[in-house]
Amino acid sequence: MNEVPAAGLALPDLDFLLFDPNGNQIGSSGNGTGPERITVNTTIPGTYIYRAYGWANGPTDFTIESTILSGGAAPVVQPFAADFTSGAQRVDFDGNYNLTWQPRGSVEAYEIEESTDGTNYSVVRTVDGNTTSAAFSNVADGTRSYRIRSITPGRIGKFVTLPSNVESITVSRRTEVDATAQINAVNRSIVFAGGTTELVTALKNQSSTIFFPNIRFEIVSIQSSGNSVTVANADNGGNGTTTPAVFDYSQLVGADFIANEESGNKTIRFNNPNIVLFSFTARVKAHVLSGTGTTSGTSSQSTTSGGSTGGTTSTDSGTNSTGGSILGGGNSTLLKFTVNPLTGIVTTQVVQ
Repeated sequence: MNEVPAAGLALPDLDFLLFDPNGNQIGSSGNGTGPERITVNTTIPGTYIYRAYGWANGPTDFTIESTILSGGAAPVVQPFAADFTSGAQRVDFDGNYNLTWQPRGSVEAYEIEESTDGTNYSVVRTVDGNTTSAAFSNVADGTRSYRIRSITPGRIGKFVTLPSNVESITVSRRTEVDATAQINAVNRSIVFAGGTTELVTALKNQSSTIFFPNIRFEIVSIQSSGNSVTVANADNGGNGTTTPAVFDYSQLVGADFIANEESGNKTIRFNNPNIVLFSFTARVKAHVLSGTGTTSGTSSQSTTSGGSTGGTTSTDSGTNSTGGSILGGGNSTLLKFTVNPLTGIVTTQVVQ
């Protein structure tokens, strides 16, 4: 419906409603600033009624323009299963992904449309009506949006539906690297209570390398008296002794993790029923854009922190890793933490 103001009246406002043959309202538009438009899929035969509703106006002229398109409904395109998701943005790391959709009604075929600017679309693939997914491979970096039209049988020829909803994905090729030598842990606080030990910990990028999600802090070994200490709340359910305990910081660093940036905090909880001194080793995994490498960060160092207000000190350290480990093969840089319940201090060392 296009609203046309009557002579002498300022800012008339009409709202637009649509009712199905059973009297149920199935569409409405009431933006107050311009033409009102309704688009719906009609599935019941009969008479449909438009209603123009005077919201804030005197006598007002208006026109109603209506177009009926025959054919079925477009499918419902599903969100992409991405390597990383931040809000509405979905990111793929290798240019290989699947577009999936939920059918609606009997369909002979689907036309898949793609856009690189979110506005202009072109058909890139046609698949048969029994298909509910399409694989894309080796797609170049950049953002692509997809929508689908159903092709349905008509009395003569075929019908093509309106386009479906739009789903988008950003291809950004990334490679996972061991970033332990460049990213350090910052212990905000330590609490001993109820047979547990809780560390509130952030990550800090101490190098000039720009890292990208996914970013993970992985506890790979724990040394304690009687092997009584285990991780209690890892994101992957690992306990840090028989399986790595993984804490995902991807949602706490934003779109990238630049030099000197600190992440948000995560609570790392240990089962420590006897409240004993213990140590654990960890590594940091992060991503860089493919084709880029990591640059050297800080030298091996030790830091000491205690409580929520304790400061830190740094010294060079040549300490070697000790104790059992569930790391994969090969040597790597590790972070070693020593947690002392008597002093309430956590000491951190970068070890080789």
